[in-house]
Amino acid sequence: NLGDLYINFIFALEKIAAHDEIEITRVSDLYKSEPMTINDEKQSWYLNGVFEIQTTLSLHRLLYFLKAIEKQMGRNKAKKWASRIMDLDILFFGDVMYKDNEIKIPHEGIQDRRFVLKPLCDLIPNFHHPSFEIPIMELLENTTDTLALKAYSDVEGTH
Repeated sequence: NLGDLYINFIFALEKIAAHDEIEITRVSDLYKSEPMTINDEKQSWYLNGVFEIQTTLSLHRLLYFLKAIEKQMGRNKAKKWASRIMDLDILFFGDVMYKDNEIKIPHEGIQDRRFVLKPLCDLIPNFHHPSFEIPIMELLENTTDTLALKAYSDVEGTH
């Protein structure tokens, strides 16, 4: 939610696409989302989207690559939920369920985040979340997240 959100998204997407072991196969629509209010910090709206990739990278090598892009873009690991220039998360890794000190797959909290579920529904509405064994579309229909979400094309000043 910092800087030119669309330019940041495109920059990250191009960096990912340039890796010779990654192929971006599909990209969702983009959405602006109302920020959560944490510690009374006033934040700007976020830009969210998801993309599907094919890769020969291991889960950890993919994670390290994405974190390197975040760092290159200027992301500082400040306090949790703080404003940031980029946040690249691995939501699913096929139907793998995995957890260690660095990563949890599927990504924790997907079911509680409309800004994740809506773009996921653009790409994989019938994919069953491996932990809940429920389609993404059903998770979206039943989420308790009430924060506003707007199609990026409906927001004034979009690219």
